[in-house]
Amino acid sequence: MAQTLVSAFEQHRTVSWPLRSFAVDKDSRSTSPADLFLDRVNGEFGFIRYNSRAVATIVQFPDTAEPIYFQAKGARAAAWRAKARKISVLFQHLQIDLEFISPEQARSFLCLLEEFAMAAGNHFFYSHEVPTDRAFMRADFDMIKHGFTGRAGQPWMAVPVDSSEWPRIRKTGDWSDFTIIAEGRKFSVHRVKICKESFYFKAVCGGSFAESDMQCIELPELAQTIDAMLDEMYGAYNETTGSLFTNFALRQGMEKERIMNQLLALFITSDKYSLEKVKHKAVEAIIDRLPFLNDALVLVDLAATIYDEQCPEHDRGLRKAITAHIQARMPDIIDDECAWQEFSDNKILLKAFHTYQCEVPESESSAGIITPPNTPNIKRGDERRRGKLPREILRADYAQTCRLQRLGHCSHHTWTSYVLKTIRRKNISCNVLNSHATNIEAMPTSTRATASRTSELTCKPQHVTAFARLCARLAAPMALDVTMVNGSPAIPATPALKSPQKPSVVPNVLEVVFGSLLIKPWYPSFYPEELVGRKVERLFVCQWCFKYSNKLNPFLGHLKACPLRDSPPPGVNVYAKDGYSLYEIDGSEHKLYAQNLSLFAKLFLDTKSVFYDVTTFLYYLLVSHNPVPGIPHTNLSSGEEGEGWVGEHGQVVGFFSKEKMSWDNNNLACILVLPPWQKQGLGQILMGASYEMSRREGRLGGPEKPLSDLGRLAYMHYWSATLARTILTCPSKKTLTVLDLREMTYIVPEDIIATLQAMEVLDHKKRGGADAVINKAKVRAWAENHKVNLKSWPVDPDAFVVREASRNGSEES
Repeated sequence: MAQTLVSAFEQHRTVSWPLRSFAVDKDSRSTSPADLFLDRVNGEFGFIRYNSRAVATIVQFPDTAEPIYFQAKGARAAAWRAKARKISVLFQHLQIDLEFISPEQARSFLCLLEEFAMAAGNHFFYSHEVPTDRAFMRADFDMIKHGFTGRAGQPWMAVPVDSSEWPRIRKTGDWSDFTIIAEGRKFSVHRVKICKESFYFKAVCGGSFAESDMQCIELPELAQTIDAMLDEMYGAYNETTGSLFTNFALRQGMEKERIMNQLLALFITSDKYSLEKVKHKAVEAIIDRLPFLNDALVLVDLAATIYDEQCPEHDRGLRKAITAHIQARMPDIIDDECAWQEFSDNKILLKAFHTYQCEVPESESSAGIITPPNTPNIKRGDERRRGKLPREILRADYAQTCRLQRLGHCSHHTWTSYVLKTIRRKNISCNVLNSHATNIEAMPTSTRATASRTSELTCKPQHVTAFARLCARLAAPMALDVTMVNGSPAIPATPALKSPQKPSVVPNVLEVVFGSLLIKPWYPSFYPEELVGRKVERLFVCQWCFKYSNKLNPFLGHLKACPLRDSPPPGVNVYAKDGYSLYEIDGSEHKLYAQNLSLFAKLFLDTKSVFYDVTTFLYYLLVSHNPVPGIPHTNLSSGEEGEGWVGEHGQVVGFFSKEKMSWDNNNLACILVLPPWQKQGLGQILMGASYEMSRREGRLGGPEKPLSDLGRLAYMHYWSATLARTILTCPSKKTLTVLDLREMTYIVPEDIIATLQAMEVLDHKKRGGADAVINKAKVRAWAENHKVNLKSWPVDPDAFVVREASRNGSEES
């Protein structure tokens, strides 16, 4: 029905228009804006409003509580004017006036109304363009009074709407010559009809099968499903695909669930028996009814069924539609314990959710991609408390910060670290620390300090036990939040630092072809299985845009046509010095690029947890204009495939990311130097840039903690070299305090003290009220032993192109 114009709308989306106002027969005018919603299956238009939970509710007449809607087959005429937002529709006993948001939306509605009226056999419908001398825009405009009525009947038009005899024959069973049996119930059908509609029944009835001789076939489906399928084949009315506004929208939750399950069964059955028209109708009916489901658990159950293996692969956009509604209703799902548990436990649904978010165009995502976390691993035996505290925190954080992606696919240590920071931020409960001192004493020093700061807060009783479990978990080694790859001379490991260990997990990508370089991944990444498979022997990744493929030919074709091949990386160039550039990328503006970069980086990072929710992060790409090694044999557009060709715009060799709004003033969330360019001191450039940006923003901070062992080693080297340069370049008679070093380097005091202790340059003797003083001779000896160039800094402050302080100042204002 009306396929020509409906095809202009995406199959997986409902069709609706926002209205400024509407009036039904002059007596009933809307007091607030509403949406005009199209039921594509039945050609009906109804007025709806969305509540705060993004659930659609039908607008009803205040006196009778009947839904306000109209049918295209009953419309007699429509009145419109060019560049006007108003459309008037005339019916037999009333007139409906619609005021749209824009003239374009008014015209799109009118075109669809004409199309559906024609498809319904309404040959009397006529569309009138109102001349400028008529008072069309007035509220009392009367179509009948001005002569804008329907088309006069003609002899060649005298065809009734319900001219087909098939619906009547379907009910009476007259002249039937075949029988379908389901659950013992017999359905009398006609071979000429079912064979025309289905290749399956054509083969059954016309082939040399026993069913053809017996003129009977027994089907395994439910009788109700077969009954609905036959009604659709014969064009008869049935409750399953009946009117959305009278048969579905006003029903209770259990009735809605029953109808949705019937529609889904009809969809699967029609696909099985090659009934494409019925299948298409069932899909449209399901999609159009999704906004009216007010139970989050029903929505999740429906999504799980749709993503089941039994559901047809060619779904006409049904999976994409249900996933879009899952995203829109995520606050409700988090709020519903049963729905949240079922959603977070369904790995297939989670993965499909990630895949959908990766494919959503940036212009269609208003709040950014939001990925839910896995339910934390809490011991069984306490179902009442299970997941209670994390869900309360998630519910409060979801709409404000969109940081849930940080929890997806991460270990429970990262989860508890996040919860602990959230508790500090929201002043939630913690005098439990006083009653669990043994657990605190067992914690690492950094965690014990955090717990001590938190102990000053007051505690709500229901959070005591849950938080006690979190504190106990924090005693275990924390997950890696920052993995550092850097080849500068390493500081000898102190007894407090463990030597890096090889990962215990097996990568799901065995080899990566990056441009033309072959790289061995270290860790698994979360590339969608639907696109690359469960385990990939070789993954091809574009060196410019980081798009990926598991096929060679598409990859080579992409290399020739990559839009970033002959242009710099997206974003803004904020730094340029000595053959290196730094580009700032906003995750919300270049979402796909940031997502692909994050997925690629996960191959070399143990606990990176942000892959899809990139909208709350800024990414800083380090570009080398003369990388060693270069990437050979990728200059496919010309015959000059020189060894190490990288193009005039350079090659991305590393990056770091940071949150746009960090509650802890972190200036870095994740950092990586790509493996081919490690051990060249590039990590120092990235760390130096992050601190220089902090200085320009006037925000004292550091990397996100806790640091991994590798990350701590790399940062300890940066901090040590920076402090050594700062101390030794100051006048010899100048007294430096920790606060002075903080102001000069923008390194937080606790990191300064820990670094000086690791350098072993402190003399523990009282002088000027201090318990320890810095021995410059020891600092100089340390710098000589580690070959620190006192005159060469990782970054040049004067080489920054964009002043970060001005940009951030404008964001805050």
